[in-house]
Amino acid sequence: MATRHVAPHPDGGWQVTDPVGHDSPGHTTTQEEAVATAHEQLVRDGGGELVIHGTDGKVRDKRTVPPGHDPYPPPG
Repeated sequence: MATRHVAPHPDGGWQVTDPVGHDSPGHTTTQEEAVATAHEQLVRDGGGELVIHGTDGKVRDKRTVPPGHDPYPPPG
């Protein structure tokens, strides 16, 4: 299961990070944009956990994102 974190970027704005390092991180102006980017990445990657940090860096919210539509689901 994939995980994405949305946290303040050291140079301003917000960043999307993958703790495992599979995706290149995203950098946005607003937290809302970063959450949307992280959500899209998780849907594309088969679902996972979205961890949202506040401006103080502490975890503010956690969301489970279900997988997106798989055009080739397994039979049965």
